[in-house]
Amino acid sequence: ASMKIRIYTSANGMLAKLLPVSSPVFNIFPIKMNRLCIPLIYLILFPHSSLCQDWEGMEVPPGPGSGKEWQLQEEVSDDFNYTAGPSTKVDTLGRKWINWYHNSWTGPLPTVWKRENVFVEDGTFKVIATRTPGDSVTVDNRRLATTHPGCAHSVTQVTYPVYIEANVKIMKSVLACGVWLLSSDDTQEIDMIEAYGGDRWTHEYFSNKRVHLSHHVFIRQPFTDWQPHDAGSFYTDGSTVWNENFHRFGVYWRDPWHLEYYVDGKLVRIRSGKEQIDPVFHTNSINPGDTSNDTRTGLSKPMDIIIDAEDQTWRAVQGLSPTAEELEHTENNTFQVDWIRVYKPVETNEIISVSGVSLEPAEISAYIGDTLTVQANIEPRNANNLSVIWESDKPDIASIDSTGKVTCHTAGVATITVTTDENQFTATSTLTVLGEAVAPRINFDDTSLYLDSVYQVGKEIRVSADFHAGSGNTVVDGGLGGVRFWLREIQPGWSVAKDYIVSDTSVIGKEAGKAIGILSLEGVPPTSAIPHENWYFLYVAFRNSSNEFLDQGIYPINIADVITSNLPLAADTGLTLFPNPAKSLLNIELGCLGCAPKLQVLSLAGKYFSLPFQAETPTSLQLDIHALPKGLYFVKMNTDKVYWSPFVKN
Repeated sequence: ASMKIRIYTSANGMLAKLLPVSSPVFNIFPIKMNRLCIPLIYLILFPHSSLCQDWEGMEVPPGPGSGKEWQLQEEVSDDFNYTAGPSTKVDTLGRKWINWYHNSWTGPLPTVWKRENVFVEDGTFKVIATRTPGDSVTVDNRRLATTHPGCAHSVTQVTYPVYIEANVKIMKSVLACGVWLLSSDDTQEIDMIEAYGGDRWTHEYFSNKRVHLSHHVFIRQPFTDWQPHDAGSFYTDGSTVWNENFHRFGVYWRDPWHLEYYVDGKLVRIRSGKEQIDPVFHTNSINPGDTSNDTRTGLSKPMDIIIDAEDQTWRAVQGLSPTAEELEHTENNTFQVDWIRVYKPVETNEIISVSGVSLEPAEISAYIGDTLTVQANIEPRNANNLSVIWESDKPDIASIDSTGKVTCHTAGVATITVTTDENQFTATSTLTVLGEAVAPRINFDDTSLYLDSVYQVGKEIRVSADFHAGSGNTVVDGGLGGVRFWLREIQPGWSVAKDYIVSDTSVIGKEAGKAIGILSLEGVPPTSAIPHENWYFLYVAFRNSSNEFLDQGIYPINIADVITSNLPLAADTGLTLFPNPAKSLLNIELGCLGCAPKLQVLSLAGKYFSLPFQAETPTSLQLDIHALPKGLYFVKMNTDKVYWSPFVKN
């Protein structure tokens, strides 16, 4: 039968009515839509079509497997090209997202989620954070201001094998924001992306140059949580500030024991096998946590996709909760998701032949003892036969096994060849083994200089360190700005009371050299003015291009308000002190007979101390120094000339 369709739109551009009428003519009025690229009638008749979403033409990073193809999961994929305004009531956004967590939990205190703080506008899903003046909660016997971010979860669950990817722009906030997967019983979790985008942080791993890519396995009663703690779970490429632009974060949940993480289409992390997924037996089907009874299931349960922001408890109690002033800048406290796409690998009936192969990388430099994996990229990626044969022309230099794993034995050049089982396509990679590798290191250029010197308030400490990033590596920014120097005031328990920091950025990109830092002592309290049990610690660190963290620290560093003229800055040769540093007893070898009565102990400020002798001979004595505060002191001996020698009370 003939029909006429008239389309009316509301003020916000949403479809208001679809009315059949008698005429065979289509009268279509304009509709405001983001990125409209599908014929309008097709959209009307097939509103969930996969045609021309925002990711159109964007390859799925992992291959689907032999004889398979990726199939978009329409019911949970979303490009957010619609409008769904804030609602204080239960609401389903785009028929795919419910504006709350997947159970009644309100969030980790001082978080209390608000339904209206998730909505869709301008082609993106948005999570914002607000605060009601006067709202507060008790956390660890402390009253903290309540923060109201938003949270949403998918209507449809996902399960392995599945590839999930989101294009997001993280907050410029101390809040955590992310896209993650969670089982209905809250016992299995996969974090596609968790990020802390603010510029206030207490650890480099939780900075705007890192993103958290990880997973959790839980036991609910009694509550126990395990997640990987390797450095790779806090991904950085060394330079990207993740809150400045949109970036793609994806995870291939291949099976219960294998996760692959992708950032902007690049594979950056793999966790595979029982000991990397659940080494603590939390996923046991019988008696979770019982290591004597292995019934582990791994990450096996269907999961909801969750999009949210949180004022996490462990950060809030450290003062890393957003201030009222920070929350006034809504744009900094908005987490944006441009799209989420979900694919499953499915069998194809096509016979797909191998058409080519390439090796990645094509040229490799390595060192004796190194192991590395060469990647064979077969075209197409879903060919029915993905089998290959590996060969090294000089196995005495570098051998290769059936999986593409290369082991370097001695210096020289070897050619690695891969041949496809079907059609015998080949590709080669040139491997140069350079010799013995140099281990990464960093050391102060002159440790004794810094320990034996007295620095004056208002002046500076000029410090340098020799570094080597390790063979084949360079210094990267790494959230440290190159090589970073700290003057740290340390308190008991080795917690930091105060930091004074400078970085040498000129060494970024270098393999080895000398880094220099000038630490200003303007406004730095002298050693005598900080708490009795505190001390100053000089610390240097950098991160290399293999994501290794290298550091060295020495203490105590001695700072005086005024360096009096009668105190030297270096030792003379008339006295020998040991041990140095000393904790309770200081041995002094004298350069003359009967000098002991003429010996004095002075502090940096020139204060004299009377200390008891434990033992004494004409040419040596032993001082009891246990009552001295930690710091730098001088032993002064007056004979025919004045002798000085410094020592450190530890």
